[in-house]
Amino acid sequence: MADFSRKEIQKLIVSPSGIINLAGANLSGIDLSKLWLKNLMFFKGNLSKINLSESRLHEADMQWAILENANLEKTDLLNSYFFRTKLDHANLSQSTIRNTDFSFSSLRNSILNGAKITSSDFEDANIYEAKLQKVILINSSFERANLNGVNLSFSYLDYINFEKAILTDSNLEGINIKSGSFIDSDLSWSNFRNASIKSSDFRFSNIEGVDFSGSKVEGVDFFGSNLTHSNFEGAIIRNSSFQGAKTDYISFQRATLQDVRLDQNWN
Repeated sequence: MADFSRKEIQKLIVSPSGIINLAGANLSGIDLSKLWLKNLMFFKGNLSKINLSESRLHEADMQWAILENANLEKTDLLNSYFFRTKLDHANLSQSTIRNTDFSFSSLRNSILNGAKITSSDFEDANIYEAKLQKVILINSSFERANLNGVNLSFSYLDYINFEKAILTDSNLEGINIKSGSFIDSDLSWSNFRNASIKSSDFRFSNIEGVDFSGSKVEGVDFFGSNLTHSNFEGAIIRNSSFQGAKTDYISFQRATLQDVRLDQNWN
């Protein structure tokens, strides 16, 4: 049974006491939907299966808390902290996330479809097999994050950092990437079909077996990367570099290459 009821929480949030300390509290399964929750501390709390849908969660401290199977659909998250928080199987679809810290958090099998994420930190997070379809991601970092098996199809990414991240066996079909950094990342056997990739850096990354067929690639640097068995069939590639890359069994069938730099002896 939860330590507080919805009415008790409502009384707390209207009091002029500044930060509301609910650290370690059990709020499992409670309905806090459609509330403005500001300056709440849920540090190390149990919020599994909590309903925060359509709420505004501003300046909240959720560090080390448990939010497994939580409902944060259409929630507005601003200036909040989810450091080392467990959000496995949580629903954050159509949420708005701004300047929020998810570093070292666990978002395994979570749902973020249609979310709008800006200036947020997912560094070292575990986002295994999460659903991020049609997401807008701007000026955020996923450095060293585990995104194995994620679905980022038809999303829009601008100024995103995936350096040293794991994106193996992931679906990025139809994705639109501008100014993305994938340096030293692992993208092996992922799907980039019909993607648009501009002004991005894939140096020293593992791109083995990746399908770029039908994609538009412009201003991309693949220097030192492993492109073995990658497929650029029917792609349009402009002003990009494959120099110093491993290109064994790469396919450029029916591709259009303009101002593309290749090593003299590539296979």
